[in-house]
Amino acid sequence: MQSAPKADISAREEPQDPLRGFASILALPSIRARLEKSSREGAWTSDETLSLLSLDPLTLVRLLRLVHAPIGQHDSEILSVPELAKVLGNHNLRRALRTPSQAVPDAPDLRKLWLHSVATAHAARDLAMDRGTIDPEQAWLLGLLHDLPLWTQCLGHLRESDDPTIDYHEWANDWGLPPTLSLMIDARINHDESSSSPAASIISTAENLAELAGFRHPQDKNLLSEQTPAYDMADRDMTRSRSLRQKVLKNLTRFGLETMLVEGTLTVETPAPIAAPPATAHLADMALNLSSSNEATSYRSITTIAMSAALRYLGFERVHHLRWTRPQPWCHIRTKADLSPRRLSLMQMGLTKQEHSAFEEARRTRMPAIIDRKSGGLLQGLGTDQALLVPVNPDFGVPTFLILDRAYSASPIVMDHDAVGAQTLASITTLLIENLLLRQRQVRTERFALTDPLTRLFNRGVGISVLVQELARRKRTQKPLTLLMLDLDQFKDLNDTRGHLVGDLALRATGDVIRKEVRRSDTVCRYGGEEFLIVLPETSVEDASITATRIFTAISNEGHRLGLPLTVSVGLSAATSTEDSVESLLARADRALYASKERGRNRFSIDLA
Repeated sequence: MQSAPKADISAREEPQDPLRGFASILALPSIRARLEKSSREGAWTSDETLSLLSLDPLTLVRLLRLVHAPIGQHDSEILSVPELAKVLGNHNLRRALRTPSQAVPDAPDLRKLWLHSVATAHAARDLAMDRGTIDPEQAWLLGLLHDLPLWTQCLGHLRESDDPTIDYHEWANDWGLPPTLSLMIDARINHDESSSSPAASIISTAENLAELAGFRHPQDKNLLSEQTPAYDMADRDMTRSRSLRQKVLKNLTRFGLETMLVEGTLTVETPAPIAAPPATAHLADMALNLSSSNEATSYRSITTIAMSAALRYLGFERVHHLRWTRPQPWCHIRTKADLSPRRLSLMQMGLTKQEHSAFEEARRTRMPAIIDRKSGGLLQGLGTDQALLVPVNPDFGVPTFLILDRAYSASPIVMDHDAVGAQTLASITTLLIENLLLRQRQVRTERFALTDPLTRLFNRGVGISVLVQELARRKRTQKPLTLLMLDLDQFKDLNDTRGHLVGDLALRATGDVIRKEVRRSDTVCRYGGEEFLIVLPETSVEDASITATRIFTAISNEGHRLGLPLTVSVGLSAATSTEDSVESLLARADRALYASKERGRNRFSIDLA
């Protein structure tokens, strides 16, 4: 059994996340407006989606964090946009590009840093294609993200409320970014020549080409410990730099962003207001959809429908269904829904002290609760900063929850807007599960009333009722109907010499053998004591004789396997005229049964008179 993970309940402070609240360069109002003008947002083709994503280093960092989070680890690191598309799906990539519009103070350094990163990515891919030492798409991603420390410092400077001396290592390690990317950045920060690699060499050359093409770093000497080393310019590099500028211009022009090459500042606008709460019609549609699932036959199907409803009606992008091993500080992830082909790899996760308190509060109040990320814990395992915890079955011995997030688009969760829909979802889901449990309990009660608890066969009442129905049908259709009555041989002696537990074992074994040897359309019941009755509709005497032989032979073989003197005598009767009744059929089967016993047992006899 897998041991539960240790919970991270330490009180150490959360590493500052420099991208939180500003998670996409394409979400800046000045850029977003141009994108919307060039192409209706959300209507991008798959190729356009990948191309746009390749221009957005901040969104790429978030997605790298998601795919490398413990909840969905891969055997190899993901280091290119096409690989991200394969793992997450184009639908989720489009969601990632729909980050809410954001505004920042006057930010010329941000524009310069972005254009420098895009130009470096272009140059890195071209160099990789020429040299053949690394994959060109990986070279693009490494080129786009080679200045992550600069991005974190630049974003810190732009937000007066944030610490401008954000420690890159602190949050990058907490995010679990790909080792190849981290090692390359560490080598650049430390100017460690011994850590050079084909990738580092390509990125260094690409960055210099970007500088030659006019895409320079922001002029802030605090951003790196040293400036980029001097680079000897050659004629071919001048040619490459001119070609590089044309490629960057062509790429930006495709999405109406060519004006970003003009010197100046990014337009400052007021951020768009937070999206309005889900329309009442949407909640009504969700309630109707969930209510139509009232006849769901399993707990899993109900939770699957509920998770799909959260994605479809409430605007969430990922849903995980989990169980909380209360009061222990860990949870078990059961399943997920996020419209991606990724599979769960880590099923158990520890909870931080704050997450543990949120679980307890949600269980106690039966109301949704917002969880914000701290070091370690559930949200770090999921690769997100914020989630909505929704109790589904808080009264269960092991409570279950849905945890909803918008990790792809980094859209905020606002309790005033999201709690109503989440609570509606939880209430209906809880009701559906309770109804399912009631139906299952009723089925078990009815089954207990109709079956023999020892052999799990139908009881005598069911057998007689079926015989009445089949006899009436036989009179209408004139199709054959036969009856087998079985009795364990010398069962009293077995009970007296071996004990009643062994006798019960013999009865159960007999019932199991009979069940295996008959058809689904046949009815088997425990007639009483050690007697069994089998109703064989649409079965001739000849076919019933074969069945009887097969049954008493199989029971004898089972007795040998168990080391018990286990045999049966069988009596066979059949409906031969319209005057036959239940009593006459049973009487003839009983006479045939005793004839088998008088003739030596472990055989069958027929009485058709």
